[in-house]
Parts: sequence; structure tokens; C-alpha cells
Amino acid sequence: MPESTTSKPDQGGKMRQTMQRHWCMLRLVPRAPQKITAGELCRRLASDSFIVTERTIQRDLVELSAMFPLISDEREKPFGWSWKADAPRLDLPGLDAAEALMMVMVEQHLKHVLPPATVKRLKPHFDLARDTLAKLPDQRSNRAWLKKVRVIAPMQRLEAPAIKPDVQEAVFNALLAERQLEVKFRQRNAERDSGGVVHPLAIVQRGAVTYLICTFYTYTDYRLLTLHRIQQATVLDEPAKRPANFSVDQLINDGLLGFGESEPIQLVAEFYDGAGEHLFETPISPQQQLERLDNNIVRLTAPVPLTNELRWWLLGFGARVEVVAPETLREEMAAEVRRASSRYGAT
Repeated sequence: MPESTTSKPDQGGKMRQTMQRHWCMLRLVPRAPQKITAGELCRRLASDSFIVTERTIQRDLVELSAMFPLISDEREKPFGWSWKADAPRLDLPGLDAAEALMMVMVEQHLKHVLPPATVKRLKPHFDLARDTLAKLPDQRSNRAWLKKVRVIAPMQRLEAPAIKPDVQEAVFNALLAERQLEVKFRQRNAERDSGGVVHPLAIVQRGAVTYLICTFYTYTDYRLLTLHRIQQATVLDEPAKRPANFSVDQLINDGLLGFGESEPIQLVAEFYDGAGEHLFETPISPQQQLERLDNNIVRLTAPVPLTNELRWWLLGFGARVEVVAPETLREEMAAEVRRASSRYGAT
């Protein structure tokens, strides 16, 4: 009588399940300083149909830490597990040449507009991109890509202000978990810190500065806190109150950050000496109209929001632009030019 195979354990199947479980675990473990416990891993794996005990997860973590840069915070129980802060990025599938090149360009742009702590957190992704380019066939030509790609800002570049990593971590965690946040911050030119409990609502990046949109205590008016001026932040257990009609896009359009107003204007401006040529390829508005008055003048007509950015953009052309309409903006630009002229002692 042939030996029955149904009673033997499916070793191949068990190995596949273990590998799948390990791979899921590695993806669930966060990078330091964040951490996750074996119990939390067990619960999250169960949602992916991996039914194992917490003790099995603990053994898995110890085994995986021998092969991967995983660390355990044993200062308090239950222990928390993390990838080392400088651990290389582990991801499948790998980047191809185009994706790696794109990531290099993203790094060049973000390092000037994002807080240093954020760029540092993204470093493993950027390292993976550079490593991918270096290991492609014909290494010499692929390494040369790093010397052939640059991202240049279209305006004067400002370095991003430093944000305390623990403050950024607390603000982002409170925002994601919709929890209240206790903060201490110092306004520009203030001699001492202010503080309070805020309800975080949104993060907005404007140039090199990161803003937290929030409300204080039981008040309903929206406030802006610049993250680099927050000295201390603590996530509280109480849930944050989020207005039912809150819309970050509407707040931006309403001018909360100084670069959005709800009603557009019909801008008419004349550009001289080639200053408006770029508008033929990069329109200021989908509805813009351009007219060549002669070889030296291009007239722009376009509906655009009246923002500080629009004012700065127009003033940046100096004598090579003249605002024709609306009359209020024309008068505003003329007054600004007269003030600038007086600074230089012009009559």
C-alpha cells in the first residue's frame, strides 16, 4: 500500500507562507525613530490573513534582525522595533534607469524647498536611485548622468529653514491621527515663547517654508504656524476638532497665506525687449491672449487671481513691463516703482 502523502506537512507551502509573512513584516516596520511592537505587527498581519501568535512574531523579528538592519528599543515594554535610521531602502521591484534619473532630479529640487529633516528621511530613496544608476550596464556612461542633470529654480533660491525633527514628527503624526497638539512657538522678533493647544488641519508648503493650518482651543478662526518657529510639540490623546466645511483649497483661494484671492482680474500688460516671449510656451492662464504690437512689444490679456505672487512677478520685470489694466493695479505698480526710484535717489 503506497504511503499516504496527506499526513505530511507541506514544507514548501510553509516556507512560502513564512517568506510572505517576513516580507510583509519588513514593510510594516517603520524607520527610526518611529517603532512598532510585536503585538501591533501581529494585529496588522492578521488583517492580511496571516494568523500567527505574538511569540512567533517576536522570534521572526529576532531572526530578521540578524540579516537586516533592524533594531529593538528595549528601554520599556513592550519593545518597539524599527529599521535603523540610515538603513538602505528595501523595495521591490527595483528602479529602472528613467525612474532613478527622475529621483535624482527630485532630490536636487526638494533639498532646497523642504525642511532638512524631511530631506534626511528621504535620503534612502535618493541613495537607491544613485546606486541604481551606478550599477546599470555600461557603468561609466550611467555614472555620468549625475553630472548631466541639474534642477534650477526660476527665481532667487532661498534655503529651507531648519525644523526640529521631533517637532516635525509630532506635527505630522497629530495631523495624520487627527489628534490635538500642544505647542510652544516663538513669533518673529518675540523675546519669549507662546503656547497653546491647537487642532491641526493641514500642512502647506510655500517655497522653502512649511505652514501648519490650525485652530486654537475652542476658537474657530484659522491660524498659521510656521513649523520652524515651533520650539516644542506634543501629541495629545484628545481628538482634534475639524470644521465640517473645512477646505484647504478654499482657504488658499481666500488669501489665508497671502497668495490667493477668490475673484480674478482681467490683466492687460505690455512686455518689452523680449520679456514676454516665454508666455507663448508657458502661459500664465489657459485663457490668456497674446498679441504682438510690434517686434519689441507683446501684449498679454488674461484672467488671473490678484495675488502677491502676481505683483512680485510683474515687479520682477522692472522697466520691461507696463500694466495697462485694471487701473487699480496699474496705480499700485506705479506707486511701487516711484518708491523704489526714491530709494535710489532718482528724481
